[in-house]
Amino acid sequence: MRQLLEKYPEYKSNGDKGVRLVLVGGSRNTEDAARVNGLRALAEQLEIDSYVEFIVNASYPEMLGWLSQSSVGLSTMVDEHFGINVVEFMAAGVIPVTHASGGPLNDIVVPFNGRPTGQ
Repeated sequence: MRQLLEKYPEYKSNGDKGVRLVLVGGSRNTEDAARVNGLRALAEQLEIDSYVEFIVNASYPEMLGWLSQSSVGLSTMVDEHFGINVVEFMAAGVIPVTHASGGPLNDIVVPFNGRPTGQ
């Protein structure tokens, strides 16, 4: 995010159309909470905290609301069993970016009508 804002400074002052990173996810335990706190601290250290928002343990309707405003969905888990979030991204018309492993690679990005459904 910092590199994006440095390369394209016009994104910083573009009002409601400016670029933001919104992280929506669950926090299941103290380790997850520590990870979220570490990411918040990193955003502050990189001086991008005003462009980053953390939505922790959002309800399903709230998550759908965020997806309806999004352009790209980032799934960071390696070797995820299936990848329901990737399917949710696709259903919302959001471009999914995911690790090429596990369910997203083996079950979602598969040929359909002789053409790939992703790269």
